[in-house]
Amino acid sequence: MGSQILQNPSDPYATYREKAGNKKRGYTANIVETVGDNGSIVTNYQYEKNTHSDSQFLKETVESMEKTEEPTVLITDGAYSVRDNTNAAAEKNIDLVTTDLTGREAKDIAADFEFTEDGKKVIHCSAGNPPKSCNYINQTGQCRISFPKNKCENCPHCDQCNPKLFNRTSMVFLSKKSFDRAKTQRKMKTEKYKELSRIRNGVETIPSILWRKYQIDHMPVRGLLPTKLRFGIKLAALNFKKLFGYLNSVGQCALILQIS
Repeated sequence: MGSQILQNPSDPYATYREKAGNKKRGYTANIVETVGDNGSIVTNYQYEKNTHSDSQFLKETVESMEKTEEPTVLITDGAYSVRDNTNAAAEKNIDLVTTDLTGREAKDIAADFEFTEDGKKVIHCSAGNPPKSCNYINQTGQCRISFPKNKCENCPHCDQCNPKLFNRTSMVFLSKKSFDRAKTQRKMKTEKYKELSRIRNGVETIPSILWRKYQIDHMPVRGLLPTKLRFGIKLAALNFKKLFGYLNSVGQCALILQIS
């Protein structure tokens, strides 16, 4: 059945979606948490029909953010990793860090190729050799890259590229998407990236608290706007609890300093 079919007669806006093998009915939310040296606080949230994707949420978040002189780090999980969102974030000086990637892993060697900005032509391969010819395939988004056969046969990266060898030429199929993915995979293995990933893991406590303590799956109202308002009130309560916890910790530190 279609996702827009009526799920509840008392709530005509609720939709249906299957995600990660689970059946979901109703609405979905996205939360933006700002993390600093003294703690964290929820600074924004989005609340839409259940069919709203993670990628759409991120796109709207990036569009609403102002460009700053200092780079802003935005940490998400793999469901938000879309090339268009990454490019849009870069235009606003936002470093989009995804702690995981969905889909098939790209060959690591793809990160050493160089593409033109539009991704429709390869300038040189991982060994620095310019291609004999390069044709862009619209249907697949890949480049058909041809090299002289001897260049690939004698290349130390031949086993990694795994080109198709013909009588005089060799051929490699590669897309700009695979190139970007391979670069991201390398970036994810750095120590800085791993440190940011640990911050991302801390964000998982927010949904857990909202489900367990604030019972967001059991609201005594129906409809998009009433449930959105209730959800916002629960986030405000969560922020107040974070604030009180911070003030208590500051008060305890001050007391210890006075005693000492």
